[in-house]
Amino acid sequence: YQSTLLLAGSGLQYGSGTISCSRHDFEIDCTDGPVDLVPLGGVKVPGIVQFTDLSVSSTGDTGYGVREDMLIDNGWTMSWGSHWYANTTASSEYVQFEFGTAIDLASVEISVPNRTQALQFYSVVDGAEELALEYPVESSSGAGEYQRLDIEFRGVTLQTLRIKKSGDANNKLTVCEVHPHGTVNGAGRTAAVRTRILID
Repeated sequence: YQSTLLLAGSGLQYGSGTISCSRHDFEIDCTDGPVDLVPLGGVKVPGIVQFTDLSVSSTGDTGYGVREDMLIDNGWTMSWGSHWYANTTASSEYVQFEFGTAIDLASVEISVPNRTQALQFYSVVDGAEELALEYPVESSSGAGEYQRLDIEFRGVTLQTLRIKKSGDANNKLTVCEVHPHGTVNGAGRTAAVRTRILID
């Protein structure tokens, strides 16, 4: 994959560009901003080349039909057949997206059970995790069974995104739906820089 940056992002706006395949007629158009990366792939399958590969550390109750593709089937609720969960309550359980090349992560749209927990988003390089963002989720009495969130990222470039949870030791990592949105490397919104101006 070859990334072409047309306009660099700034703290105020996204830039633009394209990602294309050097051998096939394939292009991801990010000239109008970040795109949903889920339609560009699916569950990771050996021998199948996709721009976006989804995998998980484990899946609970597969005999009852729980599958990792439930994470990207547009079922945003907690109804049966619309959510995925891990096999154990361990904090090491994860959902992972691998992209064909490095992208600037713009946001993650995610739906999770309505309970107090912290969602952790990591960049993974050669198996080593680097925390990009920890997002606290507070249980809300008016939210029902799940919360649908749109979490913004700034200044995060990665090729592999891993999602975990913490602060919820009694429950399995459970996700109803998750869609990362990204753009060309260099076109993401940059992290805010605080400056102090003295006026005399």
